[in-house]
Amino acid sequence: MKRIIGVLMVGICAVGTVAPAVAASPLKGEITVSAAASLTDSFTALAKAFRAANPKVKVRLNFGSSSTLVAQIQSGAPSDVIAAADLSSVEKLVTSGNVVAAPRVFARNSLSI
Repeated sequence: MKRIIGVLMVGICAVGTVAPAVAASPLKGEITVSAAASLTDSFTALAKAFRAANPKVKVRLNFGSSSTLVAQIQSGAPSDVIAAADLSSVEKLVTSGNVVAAPRVFARNSLSI
Protein backbone atom coordinates (compact mmCIF):
# COMPACT_ATOMS: atom_id res chain seq x y z
CA MET A 1 0.00 0.00 0.00
CA LYS A 2 1.41 3.35 -0.99
CA ARG A 3 1.71 5.78 1.89
CA ILE A 4 0.07 9.12 1.45
CA ILE A 5 2.20 12.10 2.31
CA GLY A 6 0.35 15.14 3.55
CA VAL A 7 1.83 18.54 3.98
CA LEU A 8 -0.40 19.90 6.69
CA MET A 9 0.82 19.31 10.23
CA VAL A 10 -1.98 21.46 11.54
CA GLY A 11 -4.22 18.51 10.78
CA ILE A 12 -2.61 16.55 13.58
CA CYS A 13 -3.55 19.29 16.03
CA ALA A 14 -7.05 19.67 14.65
CA VAL A 15 -7.78 15.95 14.76
CA GLY A 16 -6.48 15.80 18.31
CA THR A 17 -8.81 18.55 19.44
CA VAL A 18 -11.94 17.13 17.84
CA ALA A 19 -11.34 13.44 18.49
CA PRO A 20 -13.28 13.35 21.78
CA ALA A 21 -16.36 14.65 19.94
CA VAL A 22 -16.15 11.72 17.51
CA ALA A 23 -16.46 8.95 20.09
CA ALA A 24 -18.27 6.62 17.67
CA SER A 25 -15.13 6.13 15.58
CA PRO A 26 -11.97 6.62 17.68
CA LEU A 27 -8.77 7.09 15.75
CA LYS A 28 -6.40 4.15 15.59
CA GLY A 29 -3.41 3.15 13.57
CA GLU A 30 -0.08 4.78 12.93
CA ILE A 31 1.16 8.10 11.54
CA THR A 32 4.71 8.98 10.59
CA VAL A 33 5.63 12.64 10.73
CA SER A 34 8.82 13.90 9.08
CA ALA A 35 9.75 17.35 10.34
CA ALA A 36 12.62 19.79 10.11
CA ALA A 37 15.02 19.53 13.03
CA SER A 38 14.16 23.10 14.04
CA LEU A 39 10.67 21.82 14.88
CA THR A 40 11.82 19.09 17.28
CA ASP A 41 10.60 20.70 20.50
CA SER A 42 7.24 21.86 19.18
CA PHE A 43 6.43 18.67 17.27
CA THR A 44 7.47 16.46 20.19
CA ALA A 45 5.01 18.41 22.35
CA LEU A 46 2.32 18.15 19.65
CA ALA A 47 2.85 14.41 19.37
CA LYS A 48 2.60 13.99 23.13
CA ALA A 49 -0.70 15.89 23.23
CA PHE A 50 -2.01 13.98 20.21
CA ARG A 51 -1.10 10.62 21.79
CA ALA A 52 -2.87 11.61 25.02
CA ALA A 53 -6.04 12.45 23.08
CA ASN A 54 -5.71 9.42 20.77
CA PRO A 55 -4.08 6.54 22.68
CA LYS A 56 -4.75 4.03 19.88
CA VAL A 57 -2.64 6.00 17.40
CA LYS A 58 1.09 5.36 17.26
CA VAL A 59 2.96 8.53 16.29
CA ARG A 60 6.43 8.15 14.81
CA LEU A 61 8.54 11.28 14.57
CA ASN A 62 11.43 11.63 12.12
CA PHE A 63 13.52 14.80 12.45
CA GLY A 64 16.27 16.00 10.13
CA SER A 65 17.25 18.67 7.68
CA SER A 66 14.57 19.40 5.10
CA SER A 67 16.82 18.20 2.27
CA THR A 68 17.52 14.94 4.11
CA LEU A 69 13.81 14.36 4.73
CA VAL A 70 13.05 14.98 1.04
CA ALA A 71 15.78 12.51 0.01
CA GLN A 72 14.43 9.90 2.44
CA ILE A 73 10.88 10.24 1.12
CA GLN A 74 12.00 10.17 -2.51
CA SER A 75 13.93 6.97 -1.68
CA GLY A 76 10.78 5.33 -0.34
CA ALA A 77 10.90 6.07 3.38
CA PRO A 78 7.40 6.00 4.87
CA SER A 79 5.97 9.39 5.80
CA ASP A 80 2.40 10.57 6.16
CA VAL A 81 3.16 14.21 6.92
CA ILE A 82 6.13 16.43 6.17
CA ALA A 83 6.84 19.76 7.79
CA ALA A 84 9.84 21.28 6.03
CA ALA A 85 11.69 24.43 6.98
CA ASP A 86 11.31 25.78 3.46
CA LEU A 87 8.76 25.60 0.68
CA SER A 88 11.33 24.67 -1.97
CA SER A 89 11.92 21.30 -0.27
CA VAL A 90 8.22 20.49 -0.38
CA GLU A 91 8.04 21.66 -4.00
CA LYS A 92 10.68 19.02 -4.85
CA LEU A 93 8.32 16.37 -3.46
CA VAL A 94 5.42 17.80 -5.45
CA THR A 95 7.50 17.76 -8.65
CA SER A 96 8.61 14.17 -8.07
CA GLY A 97 5.03 13.04 -7.41
CA ASN A 98 5.53 12.17 -3.74
CA VAL A 99 2.84 14.53 -2.42
CA VAL A 100 -0.88 14.01 -2.92
CA ALA A 101 -2.11 17.34 -1.54
CA ALA A 102 -1.13 20.92 -2.28
CA PRO A 103 1.44 22.25 0.19
CA ARG A 104 0.19 24.72 2.79
CA VAL A 105 2.21 27.12 4.87
CA PHE A 106 1.27 26.61 8.52
CA ALA A 107 3.89 28.82 10.17
CA ARG A 108 6.45 31.49 9.39
CA ASN A 109 9.46 32.80 11.25
CA SER A 110 11.76 35.77 11.12
CA LEU A 111 15.23 36.61 12.32
CA SER A 112 15.41 38.65 15.51
CA ILE A 113 18.54 40.33 16.76
